[in-house]
Amino acid sequence: MKKIFLFVILATTLTTTQAQFGLKAGLNMANLGGDDVDDEGKKSLMGIYGGIFYNIVAGESFSVQPELVYSAQGAKYEMSGISAKVALNYLNLTPLLRYNSSGFFVGVGPQIGFLMSAKTKVDGADDEDIKDNLKGVDFAAAIAAGYEFENGFGFYARYNHGLSTISDVSDEKVFNRVFQIGLRYSLKPSK
Repeated sequence: MKKIFLFVILATTLTTTQAQFGLKAGLNMANLGGDDVDDEGKKSLMGIYGGIFYNIVAGESFSVQPELVYSAQGAKYEMSGISAKVALNYLNLTPLLRYNSSGFFVGVGPQIGFLMSAKTKVDGADDEDIKDNLKGVDFAAAIAAGYEFENGFGFYARYNHGLSTISDVSDEKVFNRVFQIGLRYSLKPSK
């Protein structure tokens, strides 16, 4: 029993000293893609994102970084003097597998997004709730690259490519496409 207790304490200590808890935030340039998305007048919707991560060292150059991030997504349309917006708010969970080298990093991983709200707005009209027309869960692939300074601050870019349709209408293909740029801060930077 003492050996098991000692092993648990040692494993917890090593994991804690080899991990970094942190915060990240930035700007989304979101859009919608797919066969059933009208491209006429479509533009990127600018939004924000922010959340937390926990970077766990898994070897000399590799780490696993689970993230939980709020993300404002959707698209904007401008046609014949009329503006419309599709605003989608997600809570995204992403475990990134990272390769790290002298401050630089690249990462890839799956992402699962949970739809929190979905609204459309056309010039001068009230917001219309469209959450019932969309799936509650979105699956995507994420790829990220960036640089982290020794003091824990860093910057990065990321692309999330939707793999599952977000439309709840049968046979309709609509996918999230999100490009992100942002800043990050590791509360316990590696030495």
